[in-house]
Amino acid sequence: MKADYMIFIVGTNPLPNLIAADKFLDDHSQVFLIYTEGSDNIVGTNRIKDHIAKTLKKRRPNLTIQSFATDKSNPIEIKHTIDKIMLEIKKQGQSFKEKTIALNYTGGTKTMAALSYHQNKKYMKEIFKNDEFYFLFSYVDGEIGKILYEFKQQYHADEINKMVDKYDRVLEDIVEIHGYELIHAEELETAQEYAQFQNVTVRNVEQPEMVIHFDEVYVHGYQLTCLRKDLQPASKNMLKFKIFQAKDHSEKIGGEQVRLFYICNYQDKNGNLMRTEPIENELSESQRINLKDRIRIMNSADVNQQEIEKLVKGL
Repeated sequence: MKADYMIFIVGTNPLPNLIAADKFLDDHSQVFLIYTEGSDNIVGTNRIKDHIAKTLKKRRPNLTIQSFATDKSNPIEIKHTIDKIMLEIKKQGQSFKEKTIALNYTGGTKTMAALSYHQNKKYMKEIFKNDEFYFLFSYVDGEIGKILYEFKQQYHADEINKMVDKYDRVLEDIVEIHGYELIHAEELETAQEYAQFQNVTVRNVEQPEMVIHFDEVYVHGYQLTCLRKDLQPASKNMLKFKIFQAKDHSEKIGGEQVRLFYICNYQDKNGNLMRTEPIENELSESQRINLKDRIRIMNSADVNQQEIEKLVKGL
């Protein structure tokens, strides 16, 4: 099914909105983006909203896109924003017979998600009570790799990785919705269910001097795995610094769920290779989360393609 009207809540992670857009938007859908303005104490999502709109328009030039600002923690303001969007749809005066209004509530705060969901449920019974329309609710769960949605009182769970057909476009779009542009990437032939690119270089759109390079980037569904090689002998402290830098770079272009494969030469003072597992454990402890499913660190002598594929596929 495709949505005639679709509402997106824009959070700091734009990737779920791209996934939901690919799943449900038609070439002539009307899109409504709910975002938050920034302040001294609050990180706004205005720029992220602009990146999403630009990417969606590039894919589907005939989309109609409108944006609505709201307060992420003010329930009354959030409800008022939903009211405005619903009235905007209603005042068009079209027949809503067999039309679909969709809401993707993955982004934004929990307050925004909960209120937008319940406020839209309310409108199903009130404003549109005499119209024969359909309502669709979707949520992208990156942890399990599925997009969950409710349609015609039935619940569905589709695997995200099976939605992709053109990986070169996906790589470019994922980079763009995070505010970067793809400068260079060489796609390699592979018989696997993922795409592999080498010599990948991206540049920040608003700060062109900010350039990020990875030796390889793998695309599995909408999941990026960035690979960086640094074969200069490194001590523990220097290695940890470089890994944190690579982690930061990968998240800038691939989002919160991006994976990182770091190839190094971790040595002791005598030039002997050291085990990298303790470094992975220390990084997880310092971040207070389990990074082992997202970051692999290996000495160059131990690397093989099977180990890389395990991380790419989330095995």
